[in-house]
Amino acid sequence: ALARYLLPDDQKVFGIDLTPGAIGCALSHMQIWTQIIEQHGGHSVSDSPSPRFLVIEDDCRFLPDFGESALEQRLASVPNDWEICWLGGVDSLGQQAALNVAPGVRRVYSGFRTTTAYAITVAGAKSALEVCLPLYWQVDTHLTQHEVKPEDGMRGFPFTVKPIGYSLFPSLVEQAKERFDTDVQKDSTEHHALREALLPQGIDTREPLLLLGSCNGWSLEEAQRRFCFQPMEDSGHSSPSQVLSSLRVEVPSGGLSFQIISARHSWHWRLYTNGMPEDPGSRELRRGDDKKMMACLVSGKDTNIAHARDFLIREADEQVIELRVSLSASDGIRVWFV
Repeated sequence: ALARYLLPDDQKVFGIDLTPGAIGCALSHMQIWTQIIEQHGGHSVSDSPSPRFLVIEDDCRFLPDFGESALEQRLASVPNDWEICWLGGVDSLGQQAALNVAPGVRRVYSGFRTTTAYAITVAGAKSALEVCLPLYWQVDTHLTQHEVKPEDGMRGFPFTVKPIGYSLFPSLVEQAKERFDTDVQKDSTEHHALREALLPQGIDTREPLLLLGSCNGWSLEEAQRRFCFQPMEDSGHSSPSQVLSSLRVEVPSGGLSFQIISARHSWHWRLYTNGMPEDPGSRELRRGDDKKMMACLVSGKDTNIAHARDFLIREADEQVIELRVSLSASDGIRVWFV
């Protein structure tokens, strides 16, 4: 861990640092694992059935397919050696599809994140404590760091072996981010060096913007004709270093998915979310000026990183909203709606 702290600030990954909230979260999980071991650690492998425990955080939202019978059916497909099985999660590097082991079941790897909801065994609780102490990172990072690379199969992708972990896909749960503010993750605005490292280099704050998405059939011609953002010159917030633009748009039935592109550079200049394609909740915008989402910018010929990382608006079906974008040379790019 010491070597990481000696890295230049722009090479550190602050999202997994130990904030006070992250420490509290980790201690809560460790207390549960300790109780499992103390109360059930004498369980013999010959005993039947082997006890399993469901751990749920307070911001967990159960999806419509969740239920006791559904959970049992899904767990029945998980290999028998499992020690921990996540009911959902975030594939932060987009690699987990290569780790399928059964229908609806994937191995986890070091890029897998979450502790929203998981099933765990006594052996899993012991392994979890062993890999999380001493605590250097957020607890979900510790839980997936012990990897091996297979000699054959699964295209050579490494996967986590302590604790022996799997995840269910599609997920049975998601994190209800709109209902619970988090003090686990560190906001980039709290750390100047991190914020500077995240800012696009040489951003033109007066870049003309277009909305492409489900509202116009992802048609560039239609976007150029009817979906152009306009600078909010009278907003009191626009300046040469920060330009605020807006666009009124009707959210289609079923929600709005979209990206924002440059009117000058088309698809070669794109704004997209840092959420993952497999985790719609991580890409969803919520209503209000206080719900600004940090956006990512990719420009140039290779913009594949933005593929399927669309912004989502699902809470305003068939309503007219005002979509806003802030391009700032000092605070980066933010997207929200009112």
